[in-house]
Amino acid sequence: MRLSTALLLHLVLLNPAGLTVAAGEQQQETGTTVILENNGIKVSINARTGCFDVLEKQTGTLWGHDPWEGIAGELRLRHRLQNQLLTLALGKQSQTRIRRTDRNAISMTFDVFTTQEGNPVQGVSVSTCLALHSDRPELRIEVNQVETGSDWNYSP
Repeated sequence: MRLSTALLLHLVLLNPAGLTVAAGEQQQETGTTVILENNGIKVSINARTGCFDVLEKQTGTLWGHDPWEGIAGELRLRHRLQNQLLTLALGKQSQTRIRRTDRNAISMTFDVFTTQEGNPVQGVSVSTCLALHSDRPELRIEVNQVETGSDWNYSP
């Protein structure tokens, strides 16, 4: 089953006066960390797990990922025939692939899932996009597509 979503999260960071900070783009890739950066914010993405941290440069405020879980999110599926619920950890029970799509954007795909017991889950993938605005301290996060395979249904 293929599910395309219009889920869109916006993270807009403003300076204390309520004015956006001017941006100059700079992106780097260092080992297992991919960085999107402008004058207002720096986004550090772990290429292995998909977890990311956001640093607001003017105040030095860091929004970090959950250090206890170490995952980029969860996907909940319900088996079509057995009514069994399965929760998969993005980046922990999956392979994470990151591809730069633009100067300021990357696509992340989570696939090749396994259960906690190590059993493969066929045909499941999640495609996302992280995009940094070129002239404002704004990060856009989109879930573009969720593939659930033939045995599972998406269960929000």
